Amino acid sequence: MRRVTLVLTAMAMMVALFAVVAYAAEITGTDADDELWESNRNDQIHALVGDDTINANNFQNINDRDRAHGNKGDDT
Repeated sequence: MRRVTLVLTAMAMMVALFAVVAYAAEITGTDADDELWESNRNDQIHALVGDDTINANNFQNINDRDRAHGNKGDDT
């Protein structure tokens, strides 16, 4: 019985993990100067080369968690 409980718990954790990943948006810039805007999901925002502006604070009221990554250039 303990093994069944352990397997079911592991499966529930995996489903929860993949559900979170499914609702994340991946936003990637270009090699030019970009203005990157978040979505209403938990975003991964990647600026590339260029002077980029990342706007990741539009959906603060819905527990939105974003990760913004700058790169070469003068990013804000």
